[in-house]
Amino acid sequence: NILDFNYLNQTKNYHSVFHLYEDEERFQLTEALEMHFMELPKLVSKWRRREVSPWENGLVRWLLLLEGSENQEILKILEEIAMQDPVLHQAIAAWEKSSDDPNVREEYFARRKAVLDEKAAVREAELRLREAIQKGMAEGRAEGRVEGRAEGKLEGKAEVAKNLLDLGMEISKVAKATGMTEDEVKVLKD
Repeated sequence: NILDFNYLNQTKNYHSVFHLYEDEERFQLTEALEMHFMELPKLVSKWRRREVSPWENGLVRWLLLLEGSENQEILKILEEIAMQDPVLHQAIAAWEKSSDDPNVREEYFARRKAVLDEKAAVREAELRLREAIQKGMAEGRAEGRVEGRAEGKLEGKAEVAKNLLDLGMEISKVAKATGMTEDEVKVLKD
């Protein structure tokens, strides 16, 4: 899982590896299965603080390549490394060649727009959720009833969820953004 967002708040590591264990006796199911999470924002932060180096670490190098299209400083360093790394050189050359293809470029920009639109929708949802919660809490305090606060929070979450669904966001993402269950979001959608 290569993520363009921070997912695991429990760690500052950009690369986390998980295995499957039996819950009670804690023995590993198999050595043949691992789940890797690589969080690019954490990696870029570590790179900026000089805690990791693409010169010394191949994984860092290849993950930073994903950021190279957006960051000229990273791309310059990777191009320098590519002079000594023929595989990286070949990857950068193929990347540049595909960038010259108008169809590939159009697909890239369409995908990038979709990703940015989704990020904006999540930010907007978070903002609306905070506002709705604050409004609900303020109304609840004014009335002096705990029920009013809870109802205000739920109404706010429902309003935000409806807006996100109207924007075409997936049910699972709406649930995550609002703190609602997927079943609750499905009911709103229906």
